[in-house]
Amino acid sequence: MSLLRRIAALTAGIAFTLITLASPAHAADGFTYWGYYHLADGAWVPADTGPDGFTPEDGSVEGWHFATTAEAPSRPPRTDASFDEVCKGTDAADGEKRVAVLVDFGVAEEAPDGDTPPDPEAYCAVAPADANGQQVLESVAEVRVDDGLTCGIDGYPTTACSVTVADATVPETEEPVEFALPAAATEETATKEAASESDGDSDAPWALIGVGALLVVMIAGGAVVAKRRA
Repeated sequence: MSLLRRIAALTAGIAFTLITLASPAHAADGFTYWGYYHLADGAWVPADTGPDGFTPEDGSVEGWHFATTAEAPSRPPRTDASFDEVCKGTDAADGEKRVAVLVDFGVAEEAPDGDTPPDPEAYCAVAPADANGQQVLESVAEVRVDDGLTCGIDGYPTTACSVTVADATVPETEEPVEFALPAAATEETATKEAASESDGDSDAPWALIGVGALLVVMIAGGAVVAKRRA
């Protein structure tokens, strides 16, 4: 009887091992929170400190993305907008710096219950030259902080802060989305386009005058020739 029990226990152990090996691995648990990034050489890099421990330089680009992340990969803002695109038309005084801040509020599928993500927004922050990343963000947006963690930007999400997600599914790639640019940047672009169109229009009258003058000369020449023949 003892031998039968041993055989049964051994069989059960082998069966459990085979089932475990055959079962698919579960996705890692993740968190939905505001990720903080820096743009370096045209690529997003996850910050290795909190925003209060980093001081961005004048002309730099900071990024924030409310998204679910597991162990990897990171999920930076879904844009490649440059500093020049965001901060054109905005000036800084002596002792100040300009920093482009790109805020991606994420997708509805990852929003906490009862919240709807706003459209992505680009800001050109004008802040003191020694302002850290937290102060730069606070210069352009309303920020909710809890125990040193950035929990909300411009009221999103309403109350949640770093929500745990079981078996998180993280997309490998994400398509870029359009970010709303600051008014100064859009006005600068509109002014340049209007000036370009105006230059093009101003060339038209001169072209017409030139054609008209040529016709006058041709008609006068024809009249002279006809008179001589007569």
